Amino acid sequence: MPRPEKQLTPDASPRDWFGHELRTWRKKRGPLTHAELGAKVQVSGSLIEKIEKRTATCSKDLAERLDEVLQTGGVLTRAWDGVRANGKSPS
Repeated sequence: MPRPEKQLTPDASPRDWFGHELRTWRKKRGPLTHAELGAKVQVSGSLIEKIEKRTATCSKDLAERLDEVLQTGGVLTRAWDGVRANGKSPS
């Protein structure tokens, strides 16, 4: 039986918002599993899951690849820039 997804609180911080957006787009474009999305952007599925849960950080390069694969129009790259501007560098 799959584990229930951790509830995300996008209003808690820019990093939380980034994770929430990533999960939203992943589900909207598939829905894709963490492993399926990870394979498409050449990282592990567990890294995708950790980024969503805010237990790992995302590089700008990965944010750009996620935008391309998920066809977000640049949402995640802009979110990454916002996290960095907030003084909590994601990478």
